[in-house]
Amino acid sequence: MAKKTIVYSIRGYQPEQVEVAGVKLGVLKRVKEDWNEKVLRSRQGPLDALISYATRMTRDKELQDLGYVEVTVEAPGLVVTHGDRPRYEWTDMLFPSPSKLIRVGVVRGKTGEGGKYQVSSGEIEWHDVSGSDYYVFEGSCEAPSDVLMVILDTENGRRILTQCKSSS
Repeated sequence: MAKKTIVYSIRGYQPEQVEVAGVKLGVLKRVKEDWNEKVLRSRQGPLDALISYATRMTRDKELQDLGYVEVTVEAPGLVVTHGDRPRYEWTDMLFPSPSKLIRVGVVRGKTGEGGKYQVSSGEIEWHDVSGSDYYVFEGSCEAPSDVLMVILDTENGRRILTQCKSSS
């Protein structure tokens, strides 16, 4: 049985609705972050052992009240991240992985000829939300009919949403 010292983090999130400039976003708010070290004993290979441990931790009974749980397990030369959502129903993919939301851009106007539009940077209303602990991943977006685009500016890049549900 192989022994390996690992470091693991558990990040827990709760779903929350926020409104920014008339745009309603379903986001995740980080409510838990713990870091721990442990000696992992396993008959599996190193990668399989880390995957099994991360998967098992996301299903821990103490974490089932959270909306989304993400566990990262690290050992020398290996990192595994596993996430699970025991308690929320959103299905729209806002970002590929939980990413801290820094600001939200809103572009208002009318669609041009043939459904096309051109936007210059001066036409984007930027709203800073960096002081909050909001993360985007799976969620929702609802915007007034005059909003052409919603731009999610995160710590891991930008995502432009053009298909938000209409709120008016």
